[in-house]
Amino acid sequence: MWRLLVTTDVGREQWTRWEVLDTVFPYDQGVRVRVFDRKGVLLVWSSLESNNLLQLLVGRLTRARRLVRFDDSCSCKLRDIVYSAKRIVGGFRNFKVKSEVRGGYLCMGCEELSNAVSVELGCLGGIETLLIEVVWDVVGLSFSRLGKLSERAARAPRKDFNPSGGEGTISKSHLIREGT
Repeated sequence: MWRLLVTTDVGREQWTRWEVLDTVFPYDQGVRVRVFDRKGVLLVWSSLESNNLLQLLVGRLTRARRLVRFDDSCSCKLRDIVYSAKRIVGGFRNFKVKSEVRGGYLCMGCEELSNAVSVELGCLGGIETLLIEVVWDVVGLSFSRLGKLSERAARAPRKDFNPSGGEGTISKSHLIREGT
């Protein structure tokens, strides 16, 4: 199942793909990562739960910007999206719907999708959010009763080459002193 959406720097999708595979593979040998049109978007397929994937990946990806966990995923058809959303939220109605549409597969925009799903589910608004992420032919849905849907990907600290032989970063004053 598609479990996670990762946004990254444009042009660094393959780098991030390999970082995800290297991190998750020891725990799930069936992991797959799909890169979309070099626009900084990746989807992660895994048998691990999305919360476990978040724990594994937060802080270990050097180029990732945002990680969004999916509670469910479905095909890119409005009826499937509504069915999946109903399954996730149950009878709860005090929430808002927010959507992001990437690609032209669904033939509707963010506002239109959010409104259609809100009407079908009878949403009353609130702090809680149902997030619908459409990436070409894949739709991922996340529901948060706490208002937190995604993690900012804290980047791993980079160790730059230090000409003095030690670890750490090169300071500007060091470069000036050394005359480089």
